[in-house]
Amino acid sequence: MDGVKINKSDNCYKVRITKLTDDLKQLIREKLTNICYGSVRAKEDPNFYSYKSTLVNFFERYDDKFAKQKKGIIGELIAHVLLTNSFKQLNTASVFFNKEEKSMRKGFDIVVYDKTLNSMFYCEVKSGECCQNKKNCNYNRQKCDNKSNIKNKSLLAKAKSDIHNRLIDKSRIIWEGALIDINLTTPNKVRNKLQALLKTDYSQCEEQKDYKKSVILISVLYEEKGNASISSIKEFFESLKKENLFENSIILSIQKNTYKTIEDFLRQEMLGGVSHAK
Repeated sequence: MDGVKINKSDNCYKVRITKLTDDLKQLIREKLTNICYGSVRAKEDPNFYSYKSTLVNFFERYDDKFAKQKKGIIGELIAHVLLTNSFKQLNTASVFFNKEEKSMRKGFDIVVYDKTLNSMFYCEVKSGECCQNKKNCNYNRQKCDNKSNIKNKSLLAKAKSDIHNRLIDKSRIIWEGALIDINLTTPNKVRNKLQALLKTDYSQCEEQKDYKKSVILISVLYEEKGNASISSIKEFFESLKKENLFENSIILSIQKNTYKTIEDFLRQEMLGGVSHAK
């Protein structure tokens, strides 16, 4: 896709968003309602769950957040969009919006079903900036690249720790939320199958069986000058395999200059204007 560069090595993917192109904007338009509410719900009542109302509800949840939280929200949205578009074997089994209150989801960030492996993948998204003080930045390419690699690995490490703790947490509420999401995202013909997989994963967690789950660790790094490398991401992946925490692991590192361009585009869409964000 124009504006999106993908570099792959083994199960590691580096995605660089160089520009918010018309193609990427259109992809966000097409997927936003399904991501926020679930494709089943959106299809059953397209008038109530319209694109415009989704945008309004997004900003009702977004505008009162701190900058750090906003970076995370946009990062998770980007991850949703790219996951379902770039990995054709994956079907989304979770929704973005929390169902009980005006906030984003709790529990697993994203849950997907891998059709080829007949397995659920549990995703954790961590977002952050490489350099906080851009105004006083004394640009040096090598130093910036090193900082990007360090920050990106830090985000992946946090994602690893959080998803591992969540997968061994015996609290039913996390898994019950995931089961409800399947009703909102998955057609009837495969709904029971996915719910059975989730229930099996939960029962093994509850019984403290030594059964490893499959995960996707996602970092969203906002940086302009640095450039986290695929070799650095692969280095983290090799270290992760040695820890033997998960059955299958995919690393997805997304890089974009700023979260604000996505925010500005969505706000212009809500207001019916034209966004010129790059």
